[in-house]
Amino acid sequence: MKNDIIYKLISRKFWAMIAMFVTALLIFLKVDKSTAEEIGSLIMMAVAPVAYILGEAWADSKPITIVEADEPEEKPPEEEE
Repeated sequence: MKNDIIYKLISRKFWAMIAMFVTALLIFLKVDKSTAEEIGSLIMMAVAPVAYILGEAWADSKPITIVEADEPEEKPPEEEE
């Protein structure tokens, strides 16, 4: 559950949706369109780098798992009769 919340908070798509929602809400409330666009842009400019940094830090904190490939089994030499 905690990872789901972290994943959503570092998602640029999530923050793009938030910025679009806020912009649409401001336009609906009859705020000047240029002001609404500036606020939406400000949200994306402020949040995108922070989300990227937090996402990279979260990914770097995960242990690296190296899976070694199985070595092919050698067939025993066939016995000659």
